[in-house]
This record gives sequence, C-alpha cells and structure tokens, in this order.
Amino acid sequence: MEALNKHGHQDLLIKNGLLVLPDGIEKGDLRIAHGMIQEYGNPLQPLPEEQVLEANGKYIVPGFIDIHNHGGQGFDFTYGNYDPEKKGFYFSNPSYLEGVTRTLRYFLHHGATRIYATTLAAPIQDLKRSLTALDAYRKAENYELGQMLAGINLEGTFIRDPAFAGAQNPEHFQPLSQDLFADLQKAAGGMIHIVNVPPDHGMESLSFIKQLSQQGVVIAGGHTGAYGAITHEAVDAGMKLAVHYFNGPSRQSYKSFHQGGAMEAFLLRDEVSLELIVDGYHIQPAYVRDAITRKEVDRVIAITDSMFVNGSTDIHRFSLAGISGSLSSDKQYLQVSNRPDTLFGSVLTPFTGFKNLVRWLSSEMNGYWTRHHPALSRDEAIWLASQLMSSNPARLSGLDKPSHETSPTGSIRKGFSADLLILSNSNNLQDMHIQECILAGKLMSDLE
Repeated sequence: MEALNKHGHQDLLIKNGLLVLPDGIEKGDLRIAHGMIQEYGNPLQPLPEEQVLEANGKYIVPGFIDIHNHGGQGFDFTYGNYDPEKKGFYFSNPSYLEGVTRTLRYFLHHGATRIYATTLAAPIQDLKRSLTALDAYRKAENYELGQMLAGINLEGTFIRDPAFAGAQNPEHFQPLSQDLFADLQKAAGGMIHIVNVPPDHGMESLSFIKQLSQQGVVIAGGHTGAYGAITHEAVDAGMKLAVHYFNGPSRQSYKSFHQGGAMEAFLLRDEVSLELIVDGYHIQPAYVRDAITRKEVDRVIAITDSMFVNGSTDIHRFSLAGISGSLSSDKQYLQVSNRPDTLFGSVLTPFTGFKNLVRWLSSEMNGYWTRHHPALSRDEAIWLASQLMSSNPARLSGLDKPSHETSPTGSIRKGFSADLLILSNSNNLQDMHIQECILAGKLMSDLE
C-alpha cells in the first residue's frame, strides 16, 4: 500500500470497473484525487502519483447512506454503551465517544459511508447529554470517522399517541415545543436534520412542521394515529418522509371517512418518500416490490433501523428505555418481550440490505397490490438497489449538494466525495462481499 499524499487522501485510479452511475451502469475507469471523484471514462491513463487498483469488471457503487440507525456493537446513540453482565447502559464521555467510533467502524465495514444517528424517546437530560457528545465527536479533529456522521434523526421525542408507540417508551414523549427543539438543536450543534412530527398533534403540528422546514429540517411522519386528512395537510406544510413505512405503527384505514389513514396519505403523495426496513422480516419482499412500483424508484429509501444489539454476540435479552426485548432464536431480528408481533428495530447491516434488494428485484414474484413483478437483470437490480441505498437518501437529506462543511455524496459524479464500495465478483449473490470500501478517498484499510 502506498502512503497517503500530503492531503491525507489516496490518489487512486480504479481501472475496468462496472461503474454504477446515476443513469445506468458503464464499464470504465474512475480517478480519485484529494478525496474527490475527478473523472471517469474509458480509458484513463495513470498519472505518476496515482495508485492503480484493477477492478476486473467488479461493480463500483456509491457508499450506502443509512438515514435511520440507532446504533450497533453494543452501543446506542441515545443511551451509550450496554453492559451485558449488568444488563443496563452506562454513560461517560470517553466511553460514549469510543462507542461512536466502534459503531461507525462496524457500519463502514458493512458499506455505510454516511449515517444519521437516530434517537429514541428519552428523558430530556439524557437526550441532551448524547446530542452534546455527538456534536463534540463530529467536531473533534482526532476522530477520522466523524465525517460519517451526516446528522441526527430525532425519531421518538415528539410521538404523541401511546397506542402507536411501537418499541418507544411513552413516558418520554414530549409535546411539540419550539423552545424544546431549539434547546435540543443547540445541544446537537445544529446536527438535527430529520425530525419525526406525527400529524396527530393537529393544527399545532402544521405550524411546527412549517417552522422546522424553513430551518432546513427534513420532516418525517411515523408512529402516528393521524387520519389521512390531517396527514395531507402535514405534507402540504412540508412533511417529506414516512418513518419505516409498513412498520409505523401508523394508522391505516380502508374506510371512506377522513381520507383514510396516514398510511394511505403517505402512499398517495409524491412529495413523500418511504423508508423501508429491508431485512425481509419487517416487510414481505412482495410488498417492497409493490412499494417501489407504486411510488417509483426515486421515492423509496432503504434503511436498517439498526439497534445496539447489531453486531454483538452476547446480548440476547435486554431492556432499552424501559422496554424489554429479545433477539430471535435464529438471531435474525429483535422483538418486544410479550409482544412477538412488535419488532424492536433490527440487526440488519447495510450490505445485507443491499443484497436482499438485489435478490428480490432479480426474482420473479407475485405482488399484493401489483399482480406480477418480473425478474430484473442483475445490472438492473444492482442499479435500482443502489438508488434506494445511496442516491435517494442523499437527495432527501441534501447530501447530494455541497455545503460549507462537506462535499456532496451519494452518487458517482465528478466533484462528489469519493465514498465508494468495490464489490467482489461472484455469480452467487450470497458470496458477494465488499472487497474495498473508500471513504472520502481513503481506503478502509487505511482507516483501521
């Protein structure tokens, strides 16, 4: 491995890759310099200072962006580190910051180059403590993985109806308050970019949505008992995202009253993108295909909704925010104790989600809303899965636009951050793995 250049990045020329571009897949070369994608085409001649990587026809995809992630490796973004022996969480600034690094490194190994740290309903003092620590982590120069923290997703705080709590604790739900949000945003150093504002707060939710939207916050809706009528008004006010669609829990109504439920409104409105947990347990694959067909490619976003149990080998039963849960016997999903039909986040990794999508999209299947879904070609399935995992979440969150802090990401484009995955060449999808992960031009092996 050649040394990094004076800018701290590897100047690379990747030869003969299958480049998964915004409008399709092309075979060609890709040049990286100063952490950025400089150009791509066929062929490109090596420059003297470049390291050359031979891709040999392997797929090169943009790094995955997980906008809904609560943690992993025994670490929760809200409560800190979990002690399996004491069956509880502990928090100190050093242990919390170490937990962030451990978690980000784990997800980088599994293909995520950007993550939105997602919070649970929690006591306000605990929430502020974690938000302050995340802000410190992002700003600290000695945390090389800090650039992976794209922002914070405030999921649980403003849920209103305990009947739609899911695995969140209603004791910690808060009324809508501009002052409270301002305090939380101050603690987070402005990193709160996504907020769940259930429309069942009524007219108060509409003014709250408008005000936060004007501040550049992406407004999500989920864990909601709202009917369709008020949900349509929330979308008019600026709501853009449906929280883990199909797994709200959110009101669904087939009746003609109130324009249905929130689920129907989210499906009808083109302004709203759907989060889908693509582990194969939260949603039947046929419904995933149906949702993509109904909403079209640009308005579906794959997420993990990962919990702290993900990547751990010694956590089987646990309590989080006062809610008891357990790992399934096959270690594939989490469920709320005594409520087996209520899932508790997931243990899904981004790359497993990607492979699930490719498998489902390349398989012929019958849908529920759509009678039949044809099998897509391998290239078509990989391109479409890449949109759901990278391009769509970048577009929703604005990560595809340059800012004063970061370069755009989420696609293979000139001038975008070189956040890329090189996938192994295998005819068997199960054997496909991430051969190399590149974060802002740095090879994962250089980030160990």
